[in-house]
Amino acid sequence: MRSAIALLLMVFLSGLTWADDTASAERHKLAAEYFRVSGYEELYGDSRKVEEAISSQMYTLEQSVTANMTPADAADYRRFMAEMRPDINRVIAAALERMRPQMIDAVAETYGIEELRALVAFYSSETGQKIVARTPELTNRMMAVGGREMGEMMKSMQQLVASRLQQAPKPRAAAGKGK
Repeated sequence: MRSAIALLLMVFLSGLTWADDTASAERHKLAAEYFRVSGYEELYGDSRKVEEAISSQMYTLEQSVTANMTPADAADYRRFMAEMRPDINRVIAAALERMRPQMIDAVAETYGIEELRALVAFYSSETGQKIVARTPELTNRMMAVGGREMGEMMKSMQQLVASRLQQAPKPRAAAGKGK
């Protein structure tokens, strides 16, 4: 009798596991579809687009970094970065390729099946595709704002620290030292 109950319990539990695996597989499939229709697949899968995005972000960084440099130092920095850009692009592209499956997993872990269905439906719609098409432009604009503000913020922080250091009491030499 105990064997029959144990067998029934195992069959029941394996059915729950199978149902959970099926739901998990559907969720992962929907997450991958969301990744595709929301534009992430194209962004992370098209090396030309990845390089364009990297170049845009590097340009924004360059503007911020060179803002307070002498013209000669800024020119040296630009030359150095131009030489480094192909290597930087390769490193970032390889990292993005490794990140892709992890990003899909993160989507699958974050949203439920119904939410993923709704996201896929929205991003498959005309309005969703318009948003996907305009997101790179918005991202570039936001990065430019961030780059400008970060440059200003860093300059302000440097001035604040320098001012406080000038106002700080000077440490006294230890008594009896050097005698």
